[in-house]
Amino acid sequence: MLMLRWAGLLFMAGVVLFYFFRPETYSLLDYANLIFHEAGHILFGPFGELMMYLGGSLTQILIPLLCSGFFAYKKDVYSSSITLLWAVQNMINVSVYIGDARARNLPLITDDPDTHDWWNILLILNMLQKDHLLAKVVVFWAALLYVVALFLGIRALFAQAEENSA
Repeated sequence: MLMLRWAGLLFMAGVVLFYFFRPETYSLLDYANLIFHEAGHILFGPFGELMMYLGGSLTQILIPLLCSGFFAYKKDVYSSSITLLWAVQNMINVSVYIGDARARNLPLITDDPDTHDWWNILLILNMLQKDHLLAKVVVFWAALLYVVALFLGIRALFAQAEENSA
């Protein structure tokens, strides 16, 4: 079981690391994340136009963070670290979306560039020219969270190995 957990952590860490170097890559995981993203627009819609646009990206990142918090509450640090890595992958995905705000070149499910969330968000906030900077800030925080997640996962696995040998 411990070897499977090591393999799982290394696999997830590798997948997320790949996204750092190839952030525009889409995978099956992104389609699952898209469901949470779109649900976020509905959840945050009652709180106004800005929150409706922001709700997609927020929910896309909050769902894995909530899962991580749940596992941490249950004292399952390993699972918490895996779901933190999922949150990092979502942050990288959102950073690509943010960085595309001015260009609006990414394919959208609506096929209408005027529905680009981050174009609308940054227009409302009068910050459209800051799209690339904001995207880099999100990647920076994703990198920090990546290190934290790996540290927690490795620490949990060493603790489990110690328990098994006792």
